[in-house]
Amino acid sequence: MTPMSQDCTCLPGFHRVGHVHNFSIACRTCPRMAYCSGDNTFHACPARTHPDARRSSCLCYPSFTPAAPGNGSGTEPYPASCDCDAGRYVHNESFCGECPQDFYCPTSNTYAPTACPQYSSSPPGAASVTECRCSENFIFDAETAACVCPEGFFLNASDACTRCPRDHICETKNTLSPTQCPAAFHAPAGSAAPGNCTACTPPNSSLAGVVCTCPPVGEEEGAVQFPFTGEDAAYTVPLGATAVRFFVWGGGGGAGDKTDHFDNMRSGWGGGGGFVTGVLRNLHAHQQILVQVGAGGFPNALAPLHSHANNYSSNDLELRPWPDGGVTHACASEGVQGASGGASSRIAVDGEWVA
Repeated sequence: MTPMSQDCTCLPGFHRVGHVHNFSIACRTCPRMAYCSGDNTFHACPARTHPDARRSSCLCYPSFTPAAPGNGSGTEPYPASCDCDAGRYVHNESFCGECPQDFYCPTSNTYAPTACPQYSSSPPGAASVTECRCSENFIFDAETAACVCPEGFFLNASDACTRCPRDHICETKNTLSPTQCPAAFHAPAGSAAPGNCTACTPPNSSLAGVVCTCPPVGEEEGAVQFPFTGEDAAYTVPLGATAVRFFVWGGGGGAGDKTDHFDNMRSGWGGGGGFVTGVLRNLHAHQQILVQVGAGGFPNALAPLHSHANNYSSNDLELRPWPDGGVTHACASEGVQGASGGASSRIAVDGEWVA
């Protein structure tokens, strides 16, 4: 500190101290968080600013955007204002933070970010509600200016918009509980109107009081097909399942002679196999269901003459371990041999045949 005359002026970054009357005036470094512009005194930096390295002027904190200097006059050594731009918000007077995810900050100098509408989200730094995008399967409803779960979908327990399950309808926006079709009626997934529930037709008709699903064979979720192999097969109940829907076809009859020795048309193709469907309930995970798939009948040229039909007890697994076709006969006087019948298919649970 050097004594100085009362006519001397301190340089920017310094301020004057001492008393004029005893000529003890001196210049001292400008205080912290203040600026000294060369007028012999010091001044506090305005909000959102800090002194520069020389403490001769003030600068906006890095996260703020400076406006024109001097509050429009151009004389003050600091910005007219330090603004927090749209897409950001004033976390405190020294920090302008990025607008958080799922919020938007529409104007400069926002202090409280605005939450996106329900069932929508936005990336960090959103500056407008238009940057809030509806969540998966939700749509923007202009009437309510909100995201809604549309018809044909429903809000599950997690508030996710999920496609209406088959055999149900979801008739209104933001449906909470899908409405089940009446018994013996079915509907595809995503149905939105009662008219989507249509009556089942054979052979897929449901049992009385059981809702019909009429799935295309092999296309039902988790479906397993068992072709004829001549060997026992087993289906294992998966985790979480307590019921299994089954579709069982018997083997079709074999084709007989079409003509006799005299070229007369006598017989033709065999009949189709029988069909049954139903639901096995009260099952548990890892439970085994025995499956036996019957073969189609032998054609006349291959059918064993006078073969024996298996007419076994419906609840006796040991008596007849495998189903085979019905008997065939020859008519020697006319030179015609019939074909054998198709074998039955069946399933068993816990040692009992159920279909």
